[in-house]
This record gives sequence, structure tokens and C-alpha cells, in this order.
Amino acid sequence: MSIELKIAEIVGSELCLSSEDGHKVYELLYAALNNGEYVSLSFLGVKRTTTAFLNVAIGQIYGERDESFIREHLKVTNAERAHLQQLKRVVDGAKLFFRNQKAHADIGQKIHDGE
Repeated sequence: MSIELKIAEIVGSELCLSSEDGHKVYELLYAALNNGEYVSLSFLGVKRTTTAFLNVAIGQIYGERDESFIREHLKVTNAERAHLQQLKRVVDGAKLFFRNQKAHADIGQKIHDGE
């Protein structure tokens, strides 16, 4: 099944700036992906975003799903070049953060296990 999530409608504004607004998008995106749906995330009508918004709305998904699943199930549409550039920085940062978080957790577990 496929759905479209329109960011400006979810947030109720063309300005997507706060982490609180990002959480509104994240909740719907997470639920749809969790149900195995294919999501078209539309930036139509969005004039401005911040990394705080994008980190919460999209970045944290990379801590919960593997990249291949996200790549297959999530498509960004109607985004301007500036949105795409900012989104790329957020996604690259999220992938690095969660990869390092897992590595640190693995090391901590080995220490705990006495290895």
C-alpha cells in the first residue's frame, strides 16, 4: 500500500522549523513504515526547514529501520534543491550517529561480558 504525507499540511505551516513539528511528521511516517507502507513524503508548500525539524521528522527513522528498507519504502517528492541538500546532511549525519551508537553499544556489551 502507498500513502502520501504532505508535510505542510501535517505541520499546518509552510515553515517547518521546530522539533515539535518534526515529531508530528515522524509519528505519521513511523506508523506508515511500521505497517510496511510505501510513503511519498511531499514537501509541496514547504518554504523553509531546519535541521532540528528534519532530524526529528526523518533522521531518527534511521535508528529504527535499516537503510535499505527506508530507501525502498520512502520517497521524497516536491522538494526544492535547498530542502534536498539539507535533508542529505541530516540523513548522512543520522546514519553516522546510529552506526556509531551501535558500535559503542557493542563495545560496552563486550566489556560487560568480560571479553
